[in-house]
Amino acid sequence: ATVEGATCGLLFHWLGELGEETSSYRGGAVLQHADALADWLAAPVGFTDWEAEPLDPPARAARLAEEVRKRFGADYGLAVGGLEPATEAEQPPKVWIAIAGPGGTSKESTRYSGHPEILRPRLAKFALDRLRYRML
Repeated sequence: ATVEGATCGLLFHWLGELGEETSSYRGGAVLQHADALADWLAAPVGFTDWEAEPLDPPARAARLAEEVRKRFGADYGLAVGGLEPATEAEQPPKVWIAIAGPGGTSKESTRYSGHPEILRPRLAKFALDRLRYRML
């Protein structure tokens, strides 16, 4: 199962095209609005202003991966976070990817850079590659 931010549903599209007969893909969600994200994480609406310790980006990606795995009853949950604002010292921005599975939850970041035509496909392929390594 997948939950996506920065890839805008590309993983859902690719994996959904495989069809039920050839795929064990259970489904996914695209969460790009803060209120939808807060609902998935069971945080108060407007959680960006939440005073009770908001989750940092890696922890948020990990919680999303665990939640999508649980909601869809999947063996693995793959979360691609949203773009995190870059600081002047950190260019370009980071995106966090998390995978929840039988052995726990792992997370990894990658830089979101490149030509605009290839950014989302490149990030989606990176996430699928991380999942492939995890499943080996």
